[in-house]
Amino acid sequence: MNIGTQMVATDGYGPLVPERIYYLLASQDRRVLLVWFVDALPAERRHGLVARPYMLALDRGEFEDGLILREIMPCSTQMAWPRWLADAQPIDSAALERAAAGPRSQAWLVEQRLRTIQPAVDDYREILNARDPVATLNQYARAARANAMRYRFHFLVYVLYGCQKWVLLPTYHRVGHWDRTAQGGRKSRLGRPSKRAAAPRASRLSAADRELILDTYRRYRGLGVHLSKIYVRALKTDWHCQAARRADGRFEIYHPDGQPFPTYRQYEYHLVKTFGRTQLQIDRRGREWVRNRQAISAGRFSEHVSNLLERVETDGYWSASHPVDAQGNPLPKLVTVTLADTLSATIFGVGFAFGSETAAAYHAACFSAAIGLERTLALFGLEAGQLDTPSAGLPPALITDRGPGSGAALAERLVFRELALSYSGQSKSTVESTHPRQDGNAEAPTFAISSLSAVGLARQELWRAVQQNHTSDASARLTPEMVAAHVPANPIGIWRYLEERGRTAGHTMRFEEAVRTFLQRVQFKITRDGLKFEEMSFAWPSEVAAERLAQYVAAGSVQGYCLEACVRHAWIEIDGAIYRVSARLPFEDDTGQTWISLTELTAHADRLRAGRLDQADNKCAAELYSSTTYTAQTDKSLDTDRKQRGRAKIRRGRPTGKRS
Repeated sequence: MNIGTQMVATDGYGPLVPERIYYLLASQDRRVLLVWFVDALPAERRHGLVARPYMLALDRGEFEDGLILREIMPCSTQMAWPRWLADAQPIDSAALERAAAGPRSQAWLVEQRLRTIQPAVDDYREILNARDPVATLNQYARAARANAMRYRFHFLVYVLYGCQKWVLLPTYHRVGHWDRTAQGGRKSRLGRPSKRAAAPRASRLSAADRELILDTYRRYRGLGVHLSKIYVRALKTDWHCQAARRADGRFEIYHPDGQPFPTYRQYEYHLVKTFGRTQLQIDRRGREWVRNRQAISAGRFSEHVSNLLERVETDGYWSASHPVDAQGNPLPKLVTVTLADTLSATIFGVGFAFGSETAAAYHAACFSAAIGLERTLALFGLEAGQLDTPSAGLPPALITDRGPGSGAALAERLVFRELALSYSGQSKSTVESTHPRQDGNAEAPTFAISSLSAVGLARQELWRAVQQNHTSDASARLTPEMVAAHVPANPIGIWRYLEERGRTAGHTMRFEEAVRTFLQRVQFKITRDGLKFEEMSFAWPSEVAAERLAQYVAAGSVQGYCLEACVRHAWIEIDGAIYRVSARLPFEDDTGQTWISLTELTAHADRLRAGRLDQADNKCAAELYSSTTYTAQTDKSLDTDRKQRGRAKIRRGRPTGKRS
């Protein structure tokens, strides 16, 4: 039991009232101090007092007897916040701290209250040990020129709730809940009369009518449906109104039973008040139409960031042509996923997939960002040369669409994410603008076949990303300071300028951790000849002693990792360490054959296994044919050996001829 423990005497105990909640304030040599609160009067609430505090001194022996006899018991539920703040939960203290700069803000008022009672908090023990703690607190209140009741209230609440300053929050969350529309007693519409003599007569709408307006709109709205159509349908179906022609030729809406119904302006007013005019336009014309034609530009996304990698967008695009396999047959198209920095428009991560946009491609792009584009180029057999590449780093936030990039697997790897709306390219316009453009035509459909392999096409797209960082026009992103410093008007120039000044929000990841986190997990078979994956041989890493290979042979396999786009290089994990392994051929030949994608390697393994089965059948047939042919030509069998027991005794004869 601690200070602030909430207790109750269910049936009453001595001076304790049944069912009233008491707070333990202090347990002293001869007495125990208890506190309870009573809701303030309306006049007191207008002056900032939420509840009136009262203090009770109880003999310590009597109090402890009540606890032993269970006449006094702690409440089954201990409230972490005062009851007048319970309906304000959850309280976001971090958000309140960020808003503390504003005058008369909630955080500012909390600090003011805390400063006022701080002298009493510092002398907490002396006050409670005083003969009359209430009178002593009143002296502190007079010294601070504060209201005595509010001073005691703030002091006691602060102490009872563990000296948390946020328990001093004002009850602003209760303000503004009086509903004017719920007040009845008047049927005529509020406001001035209409200036139009022939305006339809309007009635004050009831709460049921207002709810029916919202309900009918939700039911009848749709793309291409004008609000007037929805209004007429609602009058006919739900309000059961009719129309009649007047003497002047105009039509007038009326209700046969004289019941009230909304005018078109009332109907529109309540919808705009509830949903907003923009939402009404979205419901009628679609989100993209409103965004592209009506919405005023809110500026560039880069205007809201100040560091590299503070905001990063990712998306994938399809290659224009199909890669080919070793026989020249077309393979599925390549999907390239890129990571683009919003501030500089630099592409700093590239990943690939074949046939569809997969989560593995987004993981590969994150792996590329974690190790840097220069190291990624090396894995594909390329060198940047004089072309600068962005440094390694992962963003704290990633903006992706609702495709494979938003999967749970990627969410576990990058905690802070943002999902762009479907069919909303402007939500990630930076990365969308980096995609290659293809001209359309009205001719019969055709498809292009590249002369490159899958790895060759991936190399091409990877190099295009490096090139684009140097060729794209980023002059609109240059600040006057950058222009004065002669920063090149391209993405990589901006990247270098900001990086040299330490303006980056990215974080580094160890290479080994990046391999474990983002690469595809596979199993490598271990034989005495080395490693095998999908029938491709890999050299045992030279950093590991050959004796360790013998120990792993018994296990039969080892955990490995690879890139789907290129398995020329892969990684294995031995004793918690990551080692790179490279593919090798069974004999010396063109090493270009080892630059192969996982899709091609799987097809190669299937063909090799099928060939092995064919060879098993061919072996028996060839053996039968060979034996039959030999017997036909020699009248002898190939298998003429016979077994005898013991060792063979070979007679060695002397030469009969004379030496010359």
